[in-house]
Amino acid sequence: MMVIAILLWAVVLLTLAWNFGWLNSLTRIPGAASFFGFMSAARSQQNTAGDSGSRGKLSDADRAKLFADARARLAALEGVEATEDDIMVRLIGPAEEDPENPFGTQSPALLALFAGPSGTGKTTAAVSAAQMLTGKGALETANIVTVRKTDLSSGQFGSAAQLARAKAEQAVGGALLIEDAGWLLADDGYGGPGPAEDFGQGLLDVLTQHPQRVFVAMTASTKDAASLQRASDVLRWLSKLTTRVFKFDDLPDDTLVELLEQRLEDVGWALEDDTAAGQARRLMAEIRDRAADNFDNAESCRRVAEQLVELVRGADDEEAYRRKIISRDVIRHMDDQLE
Repeated sequence: MMVIAILLWAVVLLTLAWNFGWLNSLTRIPGAASFFGFMSAARSQQNTAGDSGSRGKLSDADRAKLFADARARLAALEGVEATEDDIMVRLIGPAEEDPENPFGTQSPALLALFAGPSGTGKTTAAVSAAQMLTGKGALETANIVTVRKTDLSSGQFGSAAQLARAKAEQAVGGALLIEDAGWLLADDGYGGPGPAEDFGQGLLDVLTQHPQRVFVAMTASTKDAASLQRASDVLRWLSKLTTRVFKFDDLPDDTLVELLEQRLEDVGWALEDDTAAGQARRLMAEIRDRAADNFDNAESCRRVAEQLVELVRGADDEEAYRRKIISRDVIRHMDDQLE
């Protein structure tokens, strides 16, 4: 009896060490994940036992409203109409056409990669897509769990594998959003491999235990998205999932001006006239050219709006300040400062 008790405690302690990420190197030993994973699976099933009931908590009216609101947010994104159409056809379409296989795949999960420049609406599109899938019944809950680079460096998780397992288990029944996923490719600071392979293995551990119950969304820059799809330590687990890529481009100049006007309107200011708008268009194009790959579409519009207001405040033009008007001369002055 003593021997049996010791063996049982040994199994329990090893399983706890596995779940807390202390034995991540064993993930590369064939069969190890399955051996240690049986208790993790039981725990996960207990944690998510309420999820099956949560499907009933969302009425048809709740789901219809969730879908409509999310669809409206996606449609409100400026300058990404082609990508919006692609999302509706290739991501939402299958959920409408075949409720029994709403993701249109037999793999453990569907991963949607939203790739493009900063400030084009990738995260908004990813969240809206997840909520629309819930609205169509493809997901059980409206729960969206986010994973960021700061989660890995926070010290809360012992490893990338532990982080992935913990977040994915929280997302069962809903969606997992991996934001700005280029951090997966970073090395360990000593020239060694980054977290991509361990994170992916931890993610697969949960996805294979709960097939078709987690929608995985990932956002990345155009460059990082291409690297993620080529990196061998990513492909080892990404190839086991179904991946659909949705591409975003830099916003058109006219859309940038519209966003600039919205940022000004938010603080009670406005461009003076069409001539000022034309000058603003040239200014934004110049800023884009100078920033190149580092251009953040939405953030640049916000910064320019703030700088234009400050220029008026600093100028000796009480009338413009009283009327809260941005003239073409103010915009030209800012353009000259770029030289």
